[in-house]
Amino acid sequence: KPRTAANLIEQLDAAGIRRAVVLSTAYIFEQPSRKADHAADKLKRDNDWTSQQVAQFPDRLIGFCGLNPLKDYALEELSRCAADPNLRRGLKLHFGNSVVDYHNPEHIAQVRRVFRAANDHRMAIVAHVRASVTAKLPWGRDEALIFLNELLPAAPDVVVQVAHLASAGSPRRGAALAPRRGLPGSCCARPHPSACRRSACRGSAAGTGRRAGCRD
Repeated sequence: KPRTAANLIEQLDAAGIRRAVVLSTAYIFEQPSRKADHAADKLKRDNDWTSQQVAQFPDRLIGFCGLNPLKDYALEELSRCAADPNLRRGLKLHFGNSVVDYHNPEHIAQVRRVFRAANDHRMAIVAHVRASVTAKLPWGRDEALIFLNELLPAAPDVVVQVAHLASAGSPRRGAALAPRRGLPGSCCARPHPSACRRSACRGSAAGTGRRAGCRD
């Protein structure tokens, strides 16, 4: 049974939260291990459903589009979301689910194109940056630096929120990486030509108590 916008509003009211960001998880249909039939169509329908739900409470909810950045239709879907008044504010990416390999130059080039397009549309980005655990892709200092130095500069004009304190799986590992490796110890990062400035989150996001917005 889907959790509707009305269900979410009840939870927000109970917690005393006025506004929330709703992140579409449409990209899950394009997770390689799922082998979903007609995955692209399902992804688009999922984004449309998120848009329809958010539209019911425009003063309370902000919708973010979800997609797999490696798919050949990723830029087309991003543009479609950018034209939707209920999804135009932001983009949700999941590098692990999408099996983005930091050491594959084609992957990095494609993700950089997606970052650049989101920046052009002035869409904030929420990114799960931990590489795939299932595919046993490497994740550590080298990968964090690739994210900071090769991807963040492609979105210099929008907020980029790094989800889960920059990692997933073991919280101890994620916490250890953040302060030592340059990834922000808070949940947000704002791009900078030479580095990533530390930021603090404000507001709230559905289900997390956080919002995709930062203040310096």
